[in-house]
Amino acid sequence: MKYVIGLGKTGTSLAHYLLDNSIPFIAWDDTPTLQEKARLMGCSVVAPRQAPWHIIEELILSPGIPTTFPAPHFAVELAKRYKVPFRGDIDLWYQTMQHLGCKYVGITGTNGKSTTHAIIDYILTRSGIAHFSGGNSGVPVFDASDISAGSIVNLEMSSYQLDILDKMQFDAGVILNITADHLDRYGCIENYILSKQIQIERVKSGGLKVVGIDTEHSQKAYDNLVNAGHADIIPISALTTLEKGVYAKNRKIYSTESGCEVELGEMPDSLPGDHNAQNVMAAMLVCRFLNIEEAKFFEFLTAYPGLAHRQEKVLDIPMALFINDSKATNADAALPALKTFAHIYWIIGGIAKEEGVVPLLPHLQNVEKIFLIGSSVKRFQEELKTVSSMVKVANTLDEAVNMIQQDLRDIDYKATVLLSPACASQDQFQNFEHRGAVFKEMVLQRFGAE
Repeated sequence: MKYVIGLGKTGTSLAHYLLDNSIPFIAWDDTPTLQEKARLMGCSVVAPRQAPWHIIEELILSPGIPTTFPAPHFAVELAKRYKVPFRGDIDLWYQTMQHLGCKYVGITGTNGKSTTHAIIDYILTRSGIAHFSGGNSGVPVFDASDISAGSIVNLEMSSYQLDILDKMQFDAGVILNITADHLDRYGCIENYILSKQIQIERVKSGGLKVVGIDTEHSQKAYDNLVNAGHADIIPISALTTLEKGVYAKNRKIYSTESGCEVELGEMPDSLPGDHNAQNVMAAMLVCRFLNIEEAKFFEFLTAYPGLAHRQEKVLDIPMALFINDSKATNADAALPALKTFAHIYWIIGGIAKEEGVVPLLPHLQNVEKIFLIGSSVKRFQEELKTVSSMVKVANTLDEAVNMIQQDLRDIDYKATVLLSPACASQDQFQNFEHRGAVFKEMVLQRFGAE
């Protein structure tokens, strides 16, 4: 019997699969509403204290279930006591898929993994190659349907998902960047780095290994992996010319993998900023590994529309460019947009992460005004007191857009209205997608006819 812990999107997907295939299991979630939803599905919902541990074969954990820091979930503690193994849904799904001979691609990184994952999906689609794209921010793997033999499986992998792998191996693995995040879950940055390294450590012999080296912690991961015997990693950089690797300069991508510099292609307008150059390099290397020619990759990329909620262009009118960067849920994720755009009217706030807005203070050169929303207002007022003349308290997204609409009438330059909150969204919205959708609707209603 299996024991499913966590009944959000991932756990619900898994429960449907187990029910449909008459596989015995019990389930649990700490949230009463999700417990009731599972019962209505037909699940047997059993609390860890009442679980029949003597007949449980394994725990299948949703990624949000902690196994170490800040403390193991009680079900995990009991599983360790009863010597019951645990893993995640992706690992179980991988086991069920082995007969199909698919190729597995894993993309991780503190930021950028969703964009890179989406670019690969786009290029595979344009190339007419059978594939499934899912994982961390996309479709749960057990919701995949009709995967044919030999397909490409393109997975966005969070560190939480990497932590609970058991048997899974990848044909290609990418680490885009590592910056301090989720430290409440890992205890220290060193543990977080080790978690990300799993993506490369689980690549099969002869597979593709790619690591971005543009942050201190990414460089540390690269060095750790090379020292551990992964000498076949291809380093990528959007900031530095590499003696042997792939890098960007002046919006063009170059390779020195063969010892001499070769221009591979140009960045499209839909992917501004150095961070997107890194995403493109990683996606290009994966697609090349999957037998898509570099020239064809860049040809297809010219029409790539960009990822929703990640520096997404909402509206471009004479007075302002409106950018939805709602997926920027921490300071590091918000930084690329602050570096990319000019004359920024910045909407920021929500449920603050541990680092708050402090890491962004040295990067406000392009910011004209800051509009604070959400539960972080008071904290961010204090953290931004050195630039208090730029700061306005709006409290809500609606009021921030109202205030910006008034301000735009009095300026003689083209502004960038940027929603890049550097915070989680659940104080005022369901999730970052909901927050971004509300912003887009407001912008189109109020400015679309101007």
